[in-house]
Amino acid sequence: ELKTLDVIAAHTAYNMKDEVIDAIVEAVRGGTGFVNRCGLGLVSPGYNQSLKELLGLENPGYEWHGFTSALCPVVNEHEILGLIAPGNMFPIQTADGYNGIVEGTPLLGAPEGFDVSFSPLYVRELRSGRVVNIQWHSDPETTLIYTFEEFLVRCINWAAKKPVGAKWTASSDAP
Repeated sequence: ELKTLDVIAAHTAYNMKDEVIDAIVEAVRGGTGFVNRCGLGLVSPGYNQSLKELLGLENPGYEWHGFTSALCPVVNEHEILGLIAPGNMFPIQTADGYNGIVEGTPLLGAPEGFDVSFSPLYVRELRSGRVVNIQWHSDPETTLIYTFEEFLVRCINWAAKKPVGAKWTASSDAP
C-alpha cells in the first residue's frame, strides 16, 4: 500500500485514474511524502477536488511555453534550496504545470513572460505529509550549486522527512 512508503514520486503523469489520485492523497495525509513533476492529472481526470487537496492550488490554469529555458527568481528560503538564496535566479527548462494561488510556500517565482501566478517550485504540507511540486520537465544542467540529480534528491529527502543532504543508493536505506 502507498501509505507504507516514505515518498511517492510522479513525473508527467498527465493521465491518472481518480482512485490512484485518491490513494495518493490518503497516503500523504497519513505522512507519506509526494514529489510531483509536471501536470499531474492535467488531461484526465482534469483538476478536481482531490488534486486541489494534494497540489494545493486555487483557481488553477495551465502554463506551457514550449521547449524553452527560463530563469526564475528565488522568492523564499528553504532547506531544499540550501544556499540558493532569495534574489538568485534559478534555471529551468520546459515549464509545464498549473498556475494559480498556491496554498503553500512558493520557492521560485514566475519567469519573465509567464502568468505571475505560476510557481515553478513550491512546497506544502498536507496533514502529516509533505508535497513538493516541480513544474518543469527538462533537466537543466545545474541549479547554481547542485547538479539537477542532487537537487531532485534534496526534494525527495525533504518530502520523505529525511535530511535533505542525505545520500543514498539502491542498496542503502533510501526513502
